[in-house]
Amino acid sequence: MFGPAGRRTSANSKVNPPYSGKLSWAGVKFSKAQFFQLFPLGGSSQWKPVYLAIRHVSEVIGDTDSKKCFPSARRDLRQAAYDGDVHVRGRKQLPQANPFGKDDFDEISTDIDKHYWSVSQMAPLTTGAEAQTMSHTLPLTAFAWGPKGVYERSQYAQLTVSWADIIKKWPGGVDRGKKFVARQLDDLYAEGVGERNRLMPTIPHFDRDKESEIFTEWDNKVLALLDSDYVAVAEKSSFRTLNLFDPVSAIDADKSSDQHHMEGMWTEKLRRLKTIIDRVGQ
Repeated sequence: MFGPAGRRTSANSKVNPPYSGKLSWAGVKFSKAQFFQLFPLGGSSQWKPVYLAIRHVSEVIGDTDSKKCFPSARRDLRQAAYDGDVHVRGRKQLPQANPFGKDDFDEISTDIDKHYWSVSQMAPLTTGAEAQTMSHTLPLTAFAWGPKGVYERSQYAQLTVSWADIIKKWPGGVDRGKKFVARQLDDLYAEGVGERNRLMPTIPHFDRDKESEIFTEWDNKVLALLDSDYVAVAEKSSFRTLNLFDPVSAIDADKSSDQHHMEGMWTEKLRRLKTIIDRVGQ
């Protein structure tokens, strides 16, 4: 009940609860200062999800390669973790498969030894807010973790990082306030309108694969911005998944069904995005 720094926790007396056969402390009191040091209020927590760290690092170093899940930012964060400049925690894979089949990882997060990063890398899934409970690490090579290869139980899920370490290592970054998010979304809205309008007249040799690639790249940029505290989960979900909608496109008898459908997808995505912008920009 007493520590080297003085009295931190106290109790009135010891009691013997019925049927327990053991003595217990009664009237336990905790030090308020120590309690809030160990369990700070939600807004002051120093540990944040790894995808926020990767987003911050990518902005500072200029890694804009969202199609490859910001490889330079993930590499630099891994290097900092190995160097001991950034502390990383995660839910370690259990030594044996969970007999109940619900979760393959420990319930608590533990510190990851810096030497782990000499043979491990941060998976692309670390960049997605919706994938934070999945496995976040991969072996650097096929047998980097041991003779069982990828079947070695050395994965970590739900990585978190010390935000103080991140800001110290990479000061600056973009202020993602409400106005910033609204402006960026509005810029992407204008970009999307331009792409949709390009599809309104008939394109004689419509390349569905090329147009799908353009659409997907724009869609991913919007989704990255929708990973914001200012956008509701329901709004992001509605934008991400197009279902139960009737494609609307400019009438042209010579237009192919593929072009008609692609134009309709652009129009519906833009309609949903405009609804989000109007609310966030208020």
